[in-house]
Amino acid sequence: MVVHLRMTGKLLYLPASEPWGKHTHIVFALSDGHTLRYDDVRQFGTLQLTETAGCMGLSCLAALGPEPLDDDFTPQWLQQHFDRKKKKRPKPFLLDQHNIAGIGNIYADEILFQAGIHPEEPVCKLADIATAERLWFAIRDRLSRGIAYGGSSIKDYVDSFGQSGSFQKLHKSLWTQRAALCRMRLSAGKNGFRRPKLCLLSQLSGKTTIRKGAILKRYGFIVSCVGAAILIFVCQSVIFFGVWTVFLLSALCLTAGVSITI
Repeated sequence: MVVHLRMTGKLLYLPASEPWGKHTHIVFALSDGHTLRYDDVRQFGTLQLTETAGCMGLSCLAALGPEPLDDDFTPQWLQQHFDRKKKKRPKPFLLDQHNIAGIGNIYADEILFQAGIHPEEPVCKLADIATAERLWFAIRDRLSRGIAYGGSSIKDYVDSFGQSGSFQKLHKSLWTQRAALCRMRLSAGKNGFRRPKLCLLSQLSGKTTIRKGAILKRYGFIVSCVGAAILIFVCQSVIFFGVWTVFLLSALCLTAGVSITI
């Protein structure tokens, strides 16, 4: 059986006595008193029965690119394929399972952030061995750490034993203070269907022009928020000191025996 979990699919190893979940679709009874359950909220996943000898001939497996943690996956391989892809952008290149197997949305952002590669730079311009080596190392490092820490449980991801991962605590592109200060979302029009995170401090390219509108859209909102906060503070201060001024004047007038009307 070949299982493709896609976005929200899970294979859960649970005791047979455990109640079925709301999104449990298939249950396999095991001889040890447990069950293997296929749980999928969005129901994008697939299960296919096939003979063992012919499983690699299935279309979902035959078209996959190289496994990035195998020894056959090298910086030289990346360099050659960068040169062939011409105008394709780095993030869609990484997400395309025909190029490299197993890289998802969050990990693509993490890899580009660590490698210092601009998401809008055409991959054909990255076809030098130094860039290929940086990207190769980032791919293997981020994926290896993700596996070691049990995955990224940002929302509802759990492993087959129902345990959440902790790799999200080590994310560089999403949660670090540096990334939070300079990150901006680019238009998906040039980067496929997944919008990449961009760090203006570590992923800028001298050959790439960033649209002024995108910067103003991100930082104009921040400036507006800061301005509004300052204005509110000033107004509150004026009101506070004004009330105290009236109170003190009233107290002085009463002490002096003078009647005032406000």
